Amino acid sequence: MSYPSLNIVSTSKLNVCNLVHMPRLSRAELKSNSKYKRRKLSFFLLSSLLFVFLLVSSPLISLFSGVSPFVSGAESIQVGTEGALREAVDNAKAGEPITIALTADITLGSALAILDGKTITLTSAGGTGFFKLVGLADTSVIDVYRGAMLTLDGVIVTHETGYSGQGIIVSSGGTLIMLDGKISGNTNINGDGFGGGVEIDSGGVFELVGGLISDNVAGVGGGVYSEGTFKMSGGKISNNQAMKLNNDETDLPDSMGGGVFAAHSGSFVLSDGEISNNAAVYGGGVAVLSSSLSMSGGSIANNKAAYNSTAGAGGGVYLCDGSLSVSGGMIANNLAASAGGGVYLARSFFLLTAGQISNNTANDSGGGVFQYSNIFRMIGGVISSNTAVRGAGGGVCNHEGKFTITSGEISGNTAVLGGGMYLGGDTGSIELLDGMVLGNVASNNGGGVWVTSTNDVADFERLYVGETVIFSGNRARAAYSRNSMYDAVYSDQIKSIRWSAFLTQGYNNYDISYTSGVSLGTYGVSVSGSYASSSGAGDYLTGAYVTVSAGIRAGYVFSGWTINEGGITLANGVVASFTMPARNVTITATWTPISTGDSNNNGGSGGSSPNNPPGGSSPSTPWPNPSVSSGVDGESKDEVVGSIWGTALTVVVVLLVGGAVAVVVVVVLLRRRSRV
Repeated sequence: MSYPSLNIVSTSKLNVCNLVHMPRLSRAELKSNSKYKRRKLSFFLLSSLLFVFLLVSSPLISLFSGVSPFVSGAESIQVGTEGALREAVDNAKAGEPITIALTADITLGSALAILDGKTITLTSAGGTGFFKLVGLADTSVIDVYRGAMLTLDGVIVTHETGYSGQGIIVSSGGTLIMLDGKISGNTNINGDGFGGGVEIDSGGVFELVGGLISDNVAGVGGGVYSEGTFKMSGGKISNNQAMKLNNDETDLPDSMGGGVFAAHSGSFVLSDGEISNNAAVYGGGVAVLSSSLSMSGGSIANNKAAYNSTAGAGGGVYLCDGSLSVSGGMIANNLAASAGGGVYLARSFFLLTAGQISNNTANDSGGGVFQYSNIFRMIGGVISSNTAVRGAGGGVCNHEGKFTITSGEISGNTAVLGGGMYLGGDTGSIELLDGMVLGNVASNNGGGVWVTSTNDVADFERLYVGETVIFSGNRARAAYSRNSMYDAVYSDQIKSIRWSAFLTQGYNNYDISYTSGVSLGTYGVSVSGSYASSSGAGDYLTGAYVTVSAGIRAGYVFSGWTINEGGITLANGVVASFTMPARNVTITATWTPISTGDSNNNGGSGGSSPNNPPGGSSPSTPWPNPSVSSGVDGESKDEVVGSIWGTALTVVVVLLVGGAVAVVVVVVLLRRRSRV
């Protein structure tokens, strides 16, 4: 039997006339249609019930396990042995990201290779505790090859105490991303010695978002060596060192970049994070060679460029044949044994638009910035409170380069000559178009500005001061008396009349007021127990920054300095510095023998190890003790394993209860249908 169809437009109301004129159906047809509707209803109710069950059980599973089943790739492969780790890495398919979670510290027999196409995240299972990947002697811990991507999110990459080897090598085309964890305790001072913590080859990429790179040593780039692209938006690079094994002064140019070394076609972009307490001969914090550094945030602070008390340049940044752009952040509290406490520029371009270069110290010249040749443009920012202890240019020492200021402030800097700025050499210039030069002090000449020679008209022509430049509160030991024969050229070059003291005109050195000279005494520094070719012992003026070095002693680890006389304070680094007091200083370098215990570093009865130090007391460590690694809220590994079993049992119970409920509902629906 056929019936005319009922046409109802979805957007209109139901037509009552069509319903009235529908044909009447027989009882058998009505019963058949009712069964069909009940089957549809049963299927709909069962499907809805299963969907509700999934919605309810999923949060329960997530509550007890900490993992949401609706998050793709959230579950990780857990490994606790080298074999299991290598199997998980080898089985990873190209283009399919996987997460591998360590459940224990793992010592590797050879470098762990992340090959082409693999996308792997390494983390630690069990909460906040970090487990370790430990490399053997003379090999890297991890190698990231072309086309591969490795993300570190809570592991420690290290070597056993006394062993040498890099942390991670990123080949051309490879990518390393660090979100959390540590790369620490790696040493690479044999041969070329490129990169203690991380080496990035040309074409490789490293993004540091969080975590810590610390206590690594290399000949070049103690923390990071990069010929590729290095982007730092967070995290910390600290207590790393660039040094040569033989301490030969002929190798000093190679000892560069205590925290970071960027070279050749690579680039370093710093937008946030901290580079601090690193040491090298050139570039205590960062060294850049034929490359570029762009800094828009973060800090480069408390780094040291020192080999002895006379060698060392670029406490914060050392730049040679490259470019530097600073638009934010801070370069502060760095020290150079020679020149460029904050920044040292050699044949390089520097653009300062914002940010601070402050409280840096050079034992010689260029407390804030030392510029040799090329161009330095300052269109904003502040260079303040820097010191050139025995030399020139407390704020900026320009030697045969071009320094131009169109905005910004140079204030509160101190030097022997040119408290604010100094122009040296036979060429170069300082051009002040606008900005402020405030409160700088020279213990000899040139409170605000000093030009190296004033015996020739040409020297005046290398200094230009615009009408809107403000000089105020600068002081020097004596005012400079200009020869009247230079008045004409002086008036052509010096346009500003805005200074704050009683002098009727500005001077070449801008001595705005007078201050008496200070008599400084000379005292001695004695260093015992040092194995460096130059320990830093000698005679120093009061107030000088003194840098001492312990060097390298075969079979021993440097354990700190003992202050025998002088009342100074020293950090326990192989290279350390202090301000010379008005008294003699005597210090001693102390050493601890390297452990000769078994391969597990347990030590012999008379030996020492990280877990069995001399004297029997266990030192604090930056990672959990391998025998009691912490999990969630400090749980032990056994507690973490127990938690995993508890989670599994909870999931099984939830599934069984949900299944039973579903069966009961289905039976009830079927019985109701059978009554029809």
